[in-house]
Amino acid sequence: MRVSLVLAIAQLAREHHTNRDTTVWARELWASSGQTAETRLGAALAWLCLTEEPLPDQLLSVLPQVLTPTVVDAMSRVPWMQYVDIGNTGVYRCLTEMLGAQAQQVLGENTQDLRDPDPWE
Repeated sequence: MRVSLVLAIAQLAREHHTNRDTTVWARELWASSGQTAETRLGAALAWLCLTEEPLPDQLLSVLPQVLTPTVVDAMSRVPWMQYVDIGNTGVYRCLTEMLGAQAQQVLGENTQDLRDPDPWE
């Protein structure tokens, strides 16, 4: 899967402190309508991990376009997502955390409650 390669490149860049060029590259990928939805979503996740820049409005409009059921299902099989995936919600859980206050605007009803469930309920 191409999305795994995008995420792996971003992870290596972050670990080796060479993320400036990779951040630019990831932004170009998620901004490009010529890329697949899967690639654009992976690039968006990579960009969010690599930078502290404010969220651009363009990213906030791209994410709802690429979060199709097919892409969400494909992301559930990506090794990075499997650690947080509960019933195909891993990508939503990640984006809820990464987008913070803007998660509801982008994810709508798919925004995840990140609090640990109360075991006594």
